[in-house]
Amino acid sequence: MPKRDSLKVPEALQPLYAEITSISDSFCREHLNEEYADLARKMTATLARKRPSPLVSGRAISWAAGILYAIAQVNFLFDKSQSPHMRADELCKRLGVSQQTAGGRAQKIRDMLNISIFDFHWTLPSRMDDRSAIWILNVNGYMVDIRSMPREAQEVAYKKGLIPYIPADRDGSGAQGEDEGNDPHWEMVMDLWDDILKCYLKFADQKPIMLYDIQEKRIYTYAYPGFKNELMPKSQAHLEEQYQEALKNNQIVVFVRDNEKRELVSYSVDIPKPKP
Repeated sequence: MPKRDSLKVPEALQPLYAEITSISDSFCREHLNEEYADLARKMTATLARKRPSPLVSGRAISWAAGILYAIAQVNFLFDKSQSPHMRADELCKRLGVSQQTAGGRAQKIRDMLNISIFDFHWTLPSRMDDRSAIWILNVNGYMVDIRSMPREAQEVAYKKGLIPYIPADRDGSGAQGEDEGNDPHWEMVMDLWDDILKCYLKFADQKPIMLYDIQEKRIYTYAYPGFKNELMPKSQAHLEEQYQEALKNNQIVVFVRDNEKRELVSYSVDIPKPKP
């Protein structure tokens, strides 16, 4: 395990930090993995640096449980399709605290650190590439997967703290920009427009978000609030701007998703006026 003094912790809080991380380290070693332990240490150190630190109030075991619970939520530990997997009540039982206590501490931590469900700061490194929502950003007014953009765009996003690393440095190549005059995603939207519009009109009163999945060859209709909540906070703000502008201009926000190329792009498309 990394040295515990590798994270900055105020001297007065170091004994408490050691007590909490001793609990989380032991639990992760026995039931989870080292990635969870690393994030638990990072989160404990972050809370210790708060002024005033919330860690000074309450039992160490309660904070350890809340920290692990919060990290588990971000990484879907409670989803049985994940590995490792553990139920929320099982995690609390093994730590010896009530689920109400752990959940309450976790909520306080999420609020204090402004943690969203796809927050890359608290995502397991091994899961980072699989979380498309982490990489969706607004580029020139469109919601895109930044991994599909040239390295220059990725570097700007990284410097602004919007992404955890520069994807092009990991895969050895940067994506080349599309010819603006030949956008295959836009062509798909136009080819499928009648079907997209038909699906939209079924729920027109809800002003939904439309998405076409290339691999599945399916059109999906999403309620705006639910779709927005799946995005990172900054991406939520960009979508909010695009969505509100689309409503003003009588347009539909349409996404095209290509999982193989790791691309997600959006368009605002005019709703045709009813024929007289």
